Amino acid sequence: MAHTTLASGLGWDGLAIWGLKAKAVYSEGEVSLSLFHDLSRQWSHLNYPLLLPTVEAWLYWFLGGVNEEQVKVVFVAYQLSLLTLFYIAIRRQHAGWYALVWTLVLASLPALLHNGSTGYADLPLSALVFAASAYLHLWIEEGRLADLSLAGLLAALAPWMKREGLLFWVIALGAVVLCSGPRYSLALRERLRAGLRFALPVVLVAPWLVFAVVLRLPDNDFAVSVGTLLANLPRLPALARLLLEQLISVRSWGVLWQLVALAALWRPRQASAGERYLLAAPAAYLLPLTASYVFSTWGSYTAHVAASLERLVLHVCPTAVLFLALRASRWSPWAYQLSLASDDREAALAREAPSCGIGKHDAVWPLGRRSA
Repeated sequence: MAHTTLASGLGWDGLAIWGLKAKAVYSEGEVSLSLFHDLSRQWSHLNYPLLLPTVEAWLYWFLGGVNEEQVKVVFVAYQLSLLTLFYIAIRRQHAGWYALVWTLVLASLPALLHNGSTGYADLPLSALVFAASAYLHLWIEEGRLADLSLAGLLAALAPWMKREGLLFWVIALGAVVLCSGPRYSLALRERLRAGLRFALPVVLVAPWLVFAVVLRLPDNDFAVSVGTLLANLPRLPALARLLLEQLISVRSWGVLWQLVALAALWRPRQASAGERYLLAAPAAYLLPLTASYVFSTWGSYTAHVAASLERLVLHVCPTAVLFLALRASRWSPWAYQLSLASDDREAALAREAPSCGIGKHDAVWPLGRRSA
C-alpha cells in the first residue's frame, strides 16, 4: 500500500484543492486572508478545512521547498496509522493473530487501496473517524474516561480535516449522551458531563467553523435552501438506489457490506452496546450525506454521486470492518482464543468499576466469554 501511494500521483483534488492550499500557505508563510478573498482560487473550494494543507505546508518547510513526490509520505503515515490503530483496537480485546487477520482484510479492500494512493483528504479523515469510533466503542464497553477523552480529541479533528467530519462529530456526541457507558445507567446529569468531556476538544476547530460562517465562504457543489429541497425531493429514490449499488459493488468493497448486513442480522440481541454503535454510526453518517445530493448544483447530480460517493463510504469503512471482526469472533470455535492479558484486564476493570459507575460484569467480555 505504501509503495502504491509513493508511486502514484496526488490526483486532481490532491493537486488542485489540497495541494494548492498547501503551496499557498507555504509560499506566504502563514494562512493569509488572501487565500479566501482571491476569487481566482474559488474553484479550489475555499470553504474546505485546512488541516491537511497545513500539514503538507509544514512538510514543505521541513524539506526547504515544494516537493510533490516527498509530500506523499504524509498519506503513507495516515495509512500506517489507520492500520496500526485498527490492529490495536482488535488486539486490545482479542488474540494477536486474530487482529492481524482482520487488519489484512481491511488493507486489501480495493477502495482503500485506490483512494489511499491519492493526495485526497478522504483516507486521513477515515483514519480519524475510525480512531475516534474505536475509542468511543471501548468507552461504551468499559467506561474508561481516558478512552472517552481520546475519542473526543480525535473526533474534534475530523471537521478540521473535511467538512463531513462535522457530521461524524455530531453523531459521536449523540452516541455519548445516549449510551453514556455500560448499561446506559448514568443519570441525565452524568450523561451531560460525559457529553461535555467529549465535546470540549471541539474548541480546537471552532475558530475555523466560525470563520467560515462569518466570511460566508462559497460552496461550489451544493446550494442549500428550502426551495432546492422541495424541487429535488424526487431525487431521493434514485439516491437510495445509488447508495445500495455502491455498497454492493464488488469492485470497490468485495463482499464487505453484505457480510456486515449478515453480522447485524445474526443474533442482534447478543450485540453489545459498543457493537451497536459501530453498526449505527456508519448508517447515521451515510444516509444524510447521500440525501444531501438533493442540493447538488452539478448539471448531473448522478455524476456528482459517481465522483464522490465511494469516498464517503470510505470514511466509515474501517468502522464497519471493526464491527464485523467483533461479531465474527463468536461465529466459530477456532476464533475463541483469548489475548494473554484479557483475564488481567478484566480483573483490573472489576477493581476500577466503582469509580466509573459500572459493575464487574459490565466490562467488555473477551472472545468466547460473552454471555448470551
